[in-house]
Amino acid sequence: MHKLTYIIKHNLLLVLFLSFSIGMISCAEKAVTRQDVQDDLEEAREAAQEAEAKTQQAIETREQYTIERKEAQLRELDDRNASIDNRINELKETANKTQNESARSQIESAITELERDKQQINTNMERIRSLEHEDYTSSFENVSEAVAQIEQEIDRISESLEDMDQN
Repeated sequence: MHKLTYIIKHNLLLVLFLSFSIGMISCAEKAVTRQDVQDDLEEAREAAQEAEAKTQQAIETREQYTIERKEAQLRELDDRNASIDNRINELKETANKTQNESARSQIESAITELERDKQQINTNMERIRSLEHEDYTSSFENVSEAVAQIEQEIDRISESLEDMDQN
């Protein structure tokens, strides 16, 4: 936000300077009166206020876009997270049906690890929800990668179960 404040102030000074310079150039052929200078300053102030209002509107639009983007990304993660829950439950059902005690033990161990990883993802997602909209991007990417890793692990386990069923 400090950078935006700097930009706004810089723009205001630039508008004032340019307006004053233009006024001085246009008045070079005639004597400049106090009223001319006051008129030029008033025009410059109005232009600066307009520039400040437009800059503020652009900042607000950007912030709104960022908030909406964050919410959309979190909804997408919530959907993937729910899918992971369903797939873990399917793995539990498969483990319970498996007659091979060794395979059941391995599946249950993998499920326990997946649930631990999933709990960490849930914790990180709550942390992302509490972050200011400017700060969440890198955290979101980390959680998204963790979700993808769990999805891949579930795929691997599912494929192993399918192979066991075929043998």
